[in-house]
Amino acid sequence: MYNEESLESKFTDRIFGFIFVSVSLVIIGLWIYVIALSDLEILFSNYDCNGNVCGSEKNLKPLLFMKFNVSKYKYLLHTNFEDKVLSVPVCVQRCPDRFINSSKQLSNFINSTGVFLCDPRIPPLLYESQPRILNVSLCPTLPLYPTIPIGGVCIPVNFINHSNLQIFNIMRIQNSLYRYIK
Repeated sequence: MYNEESLESKFTDRIFGFIFVSVSLVIIGLWIYVIALSDLEILFSNYDCNGNVCGSEKNLKPLLFMKFNVSKYKYLLHTNFEDKVLSVPVCVQRCPDRFINSSKQLSNFINSTGVFLCDPRIPPLLYESQPRILNVSLCPTLPLYPTIPIGGVCIPVNFINHSNLQIFNIMRIQNSLYRYIK
């Protein structure tokens, strides 16, 4: 049978409400503490393989011997665009704007522009030898296509054009199907 007395709130409901409000206030307090004392710049910036934040003097890793001043280097270039696992992110002054097909062309590009495209631990004299650690290239894998900066990252132009072409073809197919259905 229906009993109105069993529907009244009990003391346990108040305890649960107090615990819920207390935990919620603690979580909100921690959230405010983290936002107030953290450095949000590193969340939205690119950083290289040594933990240097591109375009800044900050470093994510506290190792002093790996710290480089990359305040002039605003853009992030990956040494291997085809395989991100075998890629070393490097901060560069500007994105390479020409097609580079050989290590000699890479060396000429660096000498003519002053833009270093390899890991900063590698001296410029070794760029032509394409230095590697195991199977990971410390200089860009060749051929290196012209790139443009998007969100602070150097993206090859042919990757962008290819994706635009795919989107265009998908839209064209959709339009032709739409006309066929009408």
